[in-house]
Amino acid sequence: MDSLNSFTIPHKGLKEGVHNYEFNLNESFFAEFEDSPINVSDVKVDLVLDKRSNMLVLDFEISGTMNNPCDRCLNKINIPLIGNSEIMVKYSDDAQNTDEVIYISDKDSSIDVSSLIYEFCVLAMPMTNKVDCEAQGYEFCNNEILDRLEVEQEEEEPDSEVNIWDALKDLDLNNN
Repeated sequence: MDSLNSFTIPHKGLKEGVHNYEFNLNESFFAEFEDSPINVSDVKVDLVLDKRSNMLVLDFEISGTMNNPCDRCLNKINIPLIGNSEIMVKYSDDAQNTDEVIYISDKDSSIDVSSLIYEFCVLAMPMTNKVDCEAQGYEFCNNEILDRLEVEQEEEEPDSEVNIWDALKDLDLNNN
């Protein structure tokens, strides 16, 4: 994890106020995390660190793309990663972390944001890996796979209408 050293921010020597950081992520960053769903990528993270007397406020803005297989045709496509997350870092030795607040010791002089950036990138992933094929003229699609899916879908459609509720007509709910 030595490659993640650049994600450690020394906050003890910082003056109070807003400080900006920029991180460019690629496949080597995501390779540091086991079973990462993001492999090939080009992601930019803008971090705004607002140092206050009793805490830090970290605002992460994520923008970029990941190159993953399409859920429809399995071709590699660029899928947008866009997100914005904020987290507060407070000083305490015995408090428990929550989703919005992280606690660090007063003695800590720096904070490692690599795991936060990774988590926020994964949360920025869309639910499905696909793009609007029609709008892009099926430029990135594997037409052979799409043709097979279309044929299978036509075969599954029933020829006659079947009422799925007919089986419930004979159900006796009076168990006397």
